[in-house]
Amino acid sequence: MSNLLGILYDWVEVWALFISLIAYFSRRPKYNWVTPIFLYLVVALLLNITIDTIWYGNRYKIFELNNNIFYNIHSFIRFFLFAWFFHFVGKPFPRLNRFAPYLFVGVAIIVYAFVDKNIFRVSSKMLALESALLLGYCIVFFLKLIQEDQTVSPAKLPTFWIVGGLSLFIAVNFFTYLFLNYLAVNNKEFLVVIWHIHNFFYLVMCIFIAIAFRK
Repeated sequence: MSNLLGILYDWVEVWALFISLIAYFSRRPKYNWVTPIFLYLVVALLLNITIDTIWYGNRYKIFELNNNIFYNIHSFIRFFLFAWFFHFVGKPFPRLNRFAPYLFVGVAIIVYAFVDKNIFRVSSKMLALESALLLGYCIVFFLKLIQEDQTVSPAKLPTFWIVGGLSLFIAVNFFTYLFLNYLAVNNKEFLVVIWHIHNFFYLVMCIFIAIAFRK
């Protein structure tokens, strides 16, 4: 039983996405912000299946492959699709979208070309930058929500659940991403522990997205 639970938790980044996808297909919400979120779920599912399959194969010596580039691709996809989502949910975001995507791409070019010099290695710098920028979007969203004279409880707004889940995920994992490369070399045991926390909050984010689709 414990082995089964361990396997389930190892693959949480895959099956957690089905929670959101099942909620989407059961309700098929028509909001304009649904498209980028749905695309994220589909692309993340494909990437996470690839990541975990390679990890599983390496762990049990079935083959030896590097899955790090898929983490980098996932980071890019997550940032741009959520930036697209925020474009639909508030007036302040077009201003933020004027510089945030360009900043992300510019820093990525510098990091991969001159600093890390290896796109096949997970970049703590890029993961941390992605988290910081997305957290900025989330803060602007909540500030806007506070300033507005809402007659409806925020908990009844689907976007509140999307941004709430994303906020929890990136806020908890910011320092994990920031020190990921250091821990991978100097303290792998601790990295394994905090990656379990990472996976738990990924599950929470997927549940929150599912709740949003049901609103």
